[in-house]
Amino acid sequence: MRLVLTMMARDEIDIVACNIAYHLEQGVSHVIVTDNGSVDGTRDVLADLARSAPVTVRDQEPTEWQQGVWVSEMARLAYEQFGADWVINTDADEFFVAPDSTLVEAVAAIPEPLDVVWVTRHDFVCVDRPRERTPPQEMLFRKRASLHRHAGTWIPPKAIHRGAADVVVTFGCHDASSSSFRRREGIEHLVTFHYPVRSFEQFESKVRNAGSGFARTKDLPLSTGSEHRTWYDQLLNGELADEFRDHHHFDPEELRQALASGEVVEDHRLAGKLPESGTSSSTAPARARFDPRTPSKTSVMPFRGSQADRALLELLDLLRQDRDAKAKALEAMQRSTSWRMTAPLRRGMDALRRRRD
Repeated sequence: MRLVLTMMARDEIDIVACNIAYHLEQGVSHVIVTDNGSVDGTRDVLADLARSAPVTVRDQEPTEWQQGVWVSEMARLAYEQFGADWVINTDADEFFVAPDSTLVEAVAAIPEPLDVVWVTRHDFVCVDRPRERTPPQEMLFRKRASLHRHAGTWIPPKAIHRGAADVVVTFGCHDASSSSFRRREGIEHLVTFHYPVRSFEQFESKVRNAGSGFARTKDLPLSTGSEHRTWYDQLLNGELADEFRDHHHFDPEELRQALASGEVVEDHRLAGKLPESGTSSSTAPARARFDPRTPSKTSVMPFRGSQADRALLELLDLLRQDRDAKAKALEAMQRSTSWRMTAPLRRGMDALRRRRD
């Protein structure tokens, strides 16, 4: 079984090498990357990887933001040139994880009637860290409920699909279609770990790149990329540092409170699959603290915590290791309002496809 991964990347030097190395280690046969005009050294990292690993790099100038078109091209190439049985379409900050097996084993276990499967996505939060190792090795806390910052709705799952010559991948890689596809549904033995905000510098770069791309793309509805458009306006108005500090970064005290309330949980499932010696590929000087040209609302110190704090974290870790608790949490997620509301639509689409076939 050949599993091929496609990736969009732009200015992701701190995480892109780690992402590719991890997925290859997990059984991915080939990686196809489209670099969208990186200027931070990401393109050089990709060139080095392409010389020593099964990695193909394509270049796309940062003009209009046509992600769906570019990803669809890579997904077709994955099938036609690299013989993909299954294709994962991802970004540099997204890692597909099979907690109980390798990734390729989990994908191979997807039953035959399914041609597209949705994988739940979890957002990890930005915390103070030394930046001596890769982000997944240092960012160990994720949101229990990963919601859109402004809309308050669940972030949609990612879709992976069987290889097909005529596949069309939607914007955001949340669905895919082909004349050969039959059934699609969510699965539970795969998850996507997402590291969208890793530092203020990275967040600022991400907002500038995405926001300017959306601004240049006139044929996209304003609802597409609405959060990035809002952040881009904040960047232009000098308000992005406040947005980061108030809504995307957890200082030590905020992290303790979020853990105690259950808003945030500790999760080592990806970190445990990465080599202990892993280091960040970024050549930028490490910064352990947030300093975005405006004073932080609290003094930021490395999080050590009291003995009571450590005991609480150890207890939470034991609880999270309980498989029944994990299953119940996942079941609750699948029973969320947004999931239930879209179920009739998913069933109706499947019925129409079966009639057409």
